Amino acid sequence: MISALFAKDKRGFIRSFEFSGHSGYAEAGQDIVCAGMSTLAQSIIGSLDELLGEAFFSYEIDADKGLIRCRLCHYEKLSREEQIQAKTLMFAAYIGAKQAEEAYSSYIKTRWLQAEAAEDTEA
Repeated sequence: MISALFAKDKRGFIRSFEFSGHSGYAEAGQDIVCAGMSTLAQSIIGSLDELLGEAFFSYEIDADKGLIRCRLCHYEKLSREEQIQAKTLMFAAYIGAKQAEEAYSSYIKTRWLQAEAAEDTEA
């Protein structure tokens, strides 16, 4: 099963997400659930890179472990427009994961990290 974990800061903004595990929907290379979640995450990461630059987020991808992490950092240094873009993209990751979970509920579980556990510190 794929675990889609999202963390909010104290203001309720999504600051990070982590997709981990393998869905088990089909064999490697044929698994549309894993491919869809990977595409979702990589699209968000690529968009953050194009719009904000690498100084404002970090990410990790380990296909062997079935792991993709993305975390916003230095958020307060972004312009107002960039903050809106970042919030929109991170929320799009959540919406996409929830929609995938609704379609493939036996293979994806979306969860929230408690707000107090999601740090506002810079990476």
